Amino acid sequence: MSSKIAQPPWDDKTSFEEWKIKIDIWNGITDIVMNKRAAHIALSVDGRKSKVAMGVSANDLNCDDGITKLMEVLAKVFDVNSSDKAYEAYIKFECFKREGSMSIANYFIDFDDFYYRVLKQSICLPDSVLAIRPLHCANLSFHERQMALASTNNLKYEEMKSSLQTIFGETSRHSNEGGPTVLKDEPAFLAEQKQDDDETSFWA
Repeated sequence: MSSKIAQPPWDDKTSFEEWKIKIDIWNGITDIVMNKRAAHIALSVDGRKSKVAMGVSANDLNCDDGITKLMEVLAKVFDVNSSDKAYEAYIKFECFKREGSMSIANYFIDFDDFYYRVLKQSICLPDSVLAIRPLHCANLSFHERQMALASTNNLKYEEMKSSLQTIFGETSRHSNEGGPTVLKDEPAFLAEQKQDDDETSFWA
């Protein structure tokens, strides 16, 4: 069954380094004959990547260390140097912003992932900067940002993260039993205020 697992695709959003890691994982679980694996990989890529891969001879591809030889050729063209990797990781982190429909929970999952990539390049940001960044990029209104700042005692990343997750807690709502769950970000104190207003209007 594992032989049917296709080798990981290499799209424009995936760096050579990331794709190579996935290929290493795939290489450890596939049942494809060892001396045929490199050829499978070479035929799975397209565009410029395919042209480079096709530059590897059939003899080099169809041997037990064919993947190693293929990766060496691809690396010469597509593997960026350390400075380029650091630049790319930081720019992706810098440009990341929360979409309006993205939950706060998923926002921080992606935010932490982008920052982890920055840390891998030995780029460290001061904790105060790291605290301001997710607040600034969370696509909040001025009032919501002020509310988050007022709830934190120090500009520390973990404190800001906790504050945003608490204020904009997720509430699941079901349109019908067994139906899909819709997650909606709503400030917790606003939800409580709505409840108080409803109760007041009922007893008026």
